[in-house]
Amino acid sequence: CPISHVLQGDAQSEELFQSISAAPSIVITSPPYYGMRTYVQDQWLRNWFLGGGDTIDYSAGPQLDHGGQQAFATSLGKVWKNIANSAESSDSLHMYVRFGVIPSALVDAKKLFRASLEESGIDWCLVSTRSAKTADVGKRQADQMRAESAAAVEFDFHVERA
Repeated sequence: CPISHVLQGDAQSEELFQSISAAPSIVITSPPYYGMRTYVQDQWLRNWFLGGGDTIDYSAGPQLDHGGQQAFATSLGKVWKNIANSAESSDSLHMYVRFGVIPSALVDAKKLFRASLEESGIDWCLVSTRSAKTADVGKRQADQMRAESAAAVEFDFHVERA
């Protein structure tokens, strides 16, 4: 299945999705983890590869609301709603999501993810949840920087619009 459309922008904005000409049937994403307030800055190299600036912008910019678990779930729910609405004419919509929390957040990532699906107002069916272990399994930037923090467990979710 060839990639037909890549979006870059604030996925909470309905306008971002208006440029999609064909309804997606599969979405693969990894939103900012709960408690991660520097997502754009931490991902600047990936952003640069997608045509972003060659310098790091340290302004806050548009982000998911990290003002508490409920605010975050509501904010992320807007993203899931926009994705589902962009695929309204598609017979099926499967979404694969890598999600977690930063270790200091002390939040149940699975519960928070499910809450965000409920907040979307879309009838999602959780097909599977798998532990993706921790970011320690791969080569972490923290290892290179000799940071002593432990990584939290990440999860891979497969959901389908019912």
